[in-house]
Amino acid sequence: MRETAPLLEFPCPYPIKILGERNPDLRKQIVSVIKKHSSTFDDQLTKIRQSRKGRWQSVTIVLHATGEHQIKAIYDDLSRNPLVRMVL
Repeated sequence: MRETAPLLEFPCPYPIKILGERNPDLRKQIVSVIKKHSSTFDDQLTKIRQSRKGRWQSVTIVLHATGEHQIKAIYDDLSRNPLVRMVL
């Protein structure tokens, strides 16, 4: 039987895209969650795009992921935020 390589080798850069309602607090709340789980997070790598009609925002962050548990905890916390509609 052939062994398969893991999908990710930690630690590694890991991008997360968060889609939410356009709100001045969205980025702050996302950064707060990420910093809670990653002491090395650099907010300067955060990118924000507005939807064509301006109702939605896409926030893309890249964090230095240390393991699957960290990523799952971040996804769980972000998904509970009322401003967040989707986490990819």
